[in-house]
Order: sequence, then C-alpha cells, then structure tokens
Amino acid sequence: MFKALWLKFSLSRRFLGKGSSGRFAPAVAIISTLGITIGIAALIVVSSIMSGLEGRLKEVVLSATPQLMIKADLSIAKDLAQFDNLEALCPMVEARALAQSKSSLATIILEGLDLEKAIYFKENVHPIPQVAPKGSYELALNIRLLDNLKLNFDDKVRIISTVNARYTMMGLTPSTRLFTISDYIRQASSSNENRARGNYEDVKRVLRAKDEQLWLRLFLTDPYNLSEITDYLDKHQIRYRTWQESEGEFFNAVAMEKLAMSVMLFLIVMVAAFNLLSSLTMMVSSRLEEIAILKTLGMKNSDVVSIFFIMGLICSVTGIIAGTLIGIVLSLWANELLNLLGINVAGSVQIPVVIDYVNVFYIGISTLILSMICTAVPAIRAGSVDAAQTLEH
Repeated sequence: MFKALWLKFSLSRRFLGKGSSGRFAPAVAIISTLGITIGIAALIVVSSIMSGLEGRLKEVVLSATPQLMIKADLSIAKDLAQFDNLEALCPMVEARALAQSKSSLATIILEGLDLEKAIYFKENVHPIPQVAPKGSYELALNIRLLDNLKLNFDDKVRIISTVNARYTMMGLTPSTRLFTISDYIRQASSSNENRARGNYEDVKRVLRAKDEQLWLRLFLTDPYNLSEITDYLDKHQIRYRTWQESEGEFFNAVAMEKLAMSVMLFLIVMVAAFNLLSSLTMMVSSRLEEIAILKTLGMKNSDVVSIFFIMGLICSVTGIIAGTLIGIVLSLWANELLNLLGINVAGSVQIPVVIDYVNVFYIGISTLILSMICTAVPAIRAGSVDAAQTLEH
C-alpha cells in the first residue's frame, strides 16, 4: 500500500517537472500555486484587519450607545441573573431636549444614569459610563456637540425640556436648568453625535420624568448576542429597546463591506484554481504517451486519476500552507510593516488586527475543496485515455 502510494507520488512529481514536451504546463502550475498563495495571504490579512476594525467599532460605538433598555424595575434583576451575557444594569432616564449656549442651540438626547443603584452580575465588567454626583448638575457632552455649541469645560449650558411641560399663567412653560460641562463623550457614530449624559436624579428632575420614561439599561458582554435575553423579554411581554434600532444599519454596512472585500479577494483564489485546471489539462495533453505506457504496464484508470489528483493536491496544499503562513505573519506585523514603509495611516493609532483562526481554517478548507473540484476534470480525462489508440498514433 505504501509502495503504491509512493510510486504515485513520485510520478506526480515527475509529471510536474519539465519534460521534452509541454514545458509551459509546469510554469502555469507554479503560477497557479503562487496565485493561491497570494490570494489566501491577502484574504487572511484583510479579514483580520476588518475583524479588528469591527471589534473596535463594537467597543467604541456600543459603549456609548445603550445596548439594551428594558421597561421594568430593579426586582427583575433576580430573573436576569441567569444570563451569562449580562454584566450589569442600572436605572436610566432618556428623552430629547434642547441645549442652548451663548451662541448656538442644538437638539440633544439627554440621558441620566443612576450608578448608586447599579447591580453588577460579574466582578470584572466593561467600563460603565461615569456620571457626576447627585445635585452637581454636571453633564458630559459629545465631543462634536461641544464644538458645535462652542463650549469648553466648566462652561454653562442651558438644558430646555419640553417633555412634561406645565401650564402656567404664561402658557405652556418648558423646564429649564443650567448645567456645567465637566466631561465629554467620544464621537462614536452619527447617532451619538448629540448625546449628553448626567446624573439620574438631576436629569430626572429637569425632565420631570414620568414612569414611562424610566428604563433599566443593561450592559452586555457581547452586544451581538441578544437573542437569549430578548426571547425571555418577549416571553414575559416586557418592553425593550436594543442598540440595533439606532446602530443596526451602521454595523450592517460594516459587515457588508467585510463580506464584499472577502468575496473580491476570494476571486483571486478562484482564478488561481482555474489556472490549476488549465495547467493540469495541458499536462494531460502533453503526457498522453506516458499515460498510455503506464496503462500498458498494468496501471488502472483509478491509479492514473489518483496521480493527477496528487498533482493538484501538491500545488494547492503548497499554496495554502505558504499563503496561510504569509498571511498570519503579515497580519501580526501589519503595523510594523506600515511604519517601516513610512505609511502613516492614523497617526500614532495602531491598526486593530484580530486573527480568527477558525476563519483561517475555513479559508484553507474551502480553497482545498475548490482546487480538488478543478483537479477532477483533467484527472478523470487522464484516466479515460485509450492506451492502444494513443500509442498507435
């Protein structure tokens, strides 16, 4: 068994070498192997960078955006403790308001968090947004909003809320209050551009918030994994809002871009696989006499087919292994290589790179399957060669 396999392997290597005829076929095989190598390396590098970018966006955007808000009181915490994805929860109030500075006016989303009543389900949790102490009437504004309102730290901004406005002798009177700017919120996405955050009691007082405006904000380990908790909320008919309502389209666009880039780069691998088909087809045409002689010596059709399958396997596996190693190395050293080449992509900020080895495995397996499919056509043709007719001519 081992000797027969070694014989087939030796013949495959010989056929891949230069012969008296068909010298162009081995060159095409080498080019197709290089194409597989380059395609897989590029696919791994791009998918790693896109995965890192997606993870960074998830961290930045979804840390500023409420991931899951439910209409319930703190007593539900005992029932929610069963979910491993839940890190913490705290009371929250949110409504639209107006922010007025000395020179400008803007519509904002005003939110208040009550960290004193926050409940933590894990010891080490992701950073929860910090708020000023009760009674300080301090706000953290989005960095873009600070610029639009021409405000700096310690400046005063007037918050005007028309929610729950009261009728007085002057007519419908909104609630107003001066707040001090004490912090800023990082610009994560366009939906967070006009967000302001303060203490729960301070915001609740200026909004004159009623029960329907009071929520519980849930902080999750993985904001993408919402189904288990939302199924529970649906089952118990608990009203909720998720980050997908405000940021879903943004992350869908990122995922679509990642998919489009992967498909475009996988086309390189497909072209290389079809080049492999072409090279093996030319080899079969140039090696008809050798195939016929092997058959007259007693080699079966299945043995001839396996020889050409081994040839395709040698080319594809060589390309897959080389491309995987090159792709992983380039991904790990992406920032260093960019600095070496003098390409300053984002100043001192490092490009996020996350190598998903499961994805790398799938890339290699799919390339191998595609290569074997392309190898099947010339291999079957080689096995069907008529030895007598070939040697007659």
